[in-house]
Amino acid sequence: MTDQLKCGECGQQLEPGFIPDASYAVVFQTQWHPGTPEDQRFLGFKPQTMLGKEVPAIKHDSEHMLPITAYRCVGCGAVKLFARKQGS
Repeated sequence: MTDQLKCGECGQQLEPGFIPDASYAVVFQTQWHPGTPEDQRFLGFKPQTMLGKEVPAIKHDSEHMLPITAYRCVGCGAVKLFARKQGS
């Protein structure tokens, strides 16, 4: 993507970044996956509990996942997300 992206809200420049996805002691870049999320139980165990809420595992296919790049407006703070294939 070009460094000259402009905000659709105020016209200021967008700066690239990412949204960290934390799991235990590891942080990943958030990924896009096609379709709708579907719960997956691991060996029949209950979902994990995070911050007092049950968080089920989600079925996914790693081959179809794309990293999400977040562009934030330096003026108004609006965020636009892109999930592009490498080389696009």
